[in-house]
Amino acid sequence: MGITVTDIQTELGALNRKDNRLIQPWVYANDLQLAAHCKTIPKVNGEYPIPQAVMDHVVQAFRPQWDAMGTLKIKANRLRDYRQKVNLAIKANDVYKSWVGDLYVEGKKPADQPISQYIMNTILGPSVKNDMSFLEIKGVFGQDNQAFGASMDGIEQVLLQGVASATQPMIRNVLSAPLSPTNIVDRVIEFERYIQTKLVRVKNQYKKLFMSATMATNYRLKYEALYGVNMDYTAAGGMLSKVLRLEIVPIDYLDDQIMFCSPEGNMVRLIDVIDPANAPAITDIQVLDYDLKVFMEFTLGYGFLYNQAVCVATYSGASGLAADHDLFVK
Repeated sequence: MGITVTDIQTELGALNRKDNRLIQPWVYANDLQLAAHCKTIPKVNGEYPIPQAVMDHVVQAFRPQWDAMGTLKIKANRLRDYRQKVNLAIKANDVYKSWVGDLYVEGKKPADQPISQYIMNTILGPSVKNDMSFLEIKGVFGQDNQAFGASMDGIEQVLLQGVASATQPMIRNVLSAPLSPTNIVDRVIEFERYIQTKLVRVKNQYKKLFMSATMATNYRLKYEALYGVNMDYTAAGGMLSKVLRLEIVPIDYLDDQIMFCSPEGNMVRLIDVIDPANAPAITDIQVLDYDLKVFMEFTLGYGFLYNQAVCVATYSGASGLAADHDLFVK
């Protein structure tokens, strides 16, 4: 091998010292499918700055005296982030051979693409982003569980916990049957009609309807079978639903029976970039025999500011409108 594992360690270390924000675009990528629809909130002084409550009605008739109106109605959720890590062992000899082959195919010289950049751009970066695409949907946090998938709660778990919550429940939109390829259009209409009639005050704040990529395809196919080519579909804007004109957003990995909507800005992504001690970073690079050990750490979480504004399809029980949902109904 024309380069030693220690040489690679030195070069990676120099690259990391030159720009220690290299991994931020991987873990906090805005093109991850869920992140693209979230409001990003950075941690400041150890806390996430979020509004602590929503007021109820504040407008009243005028008279020339002070008449207080408006009480704190709904407190914001207690949002959670998750400290996560990457411990990757790289076989230096294997990487070297792949790097040399890549240079040959692309007609480059080592100076055009140093091996440190090759490791970052073709091994670490894609691997982390692929994992995050899965975790943001399917993650199920497990304390002291080092298996893949247990480092954080993804949006599925957040929704399941929100529907089941006794203190800050989401809106249960109970449909007459589970989603299927043959009934998906009818179920979406049923879902929207509930919003239209029961969530009058907030219905115009819903802009997007999230469902699995499979069900979104089923919706398009069934819609076209029923009504012909959908004139509401555009490559830029996606497909719009029939009743409320919601953009139907397909989400890979999302369970086929999960369908939900949330006001714009209510679904959030929690990141930690301001404090250098917690910002995403390669924290160490070590050599063990012929292996290169790369250590990375970062913090990330997903959630909703107010569960009471999230409308989720369910298939049993009664439609769930707790008392403090009044703010979104009346």
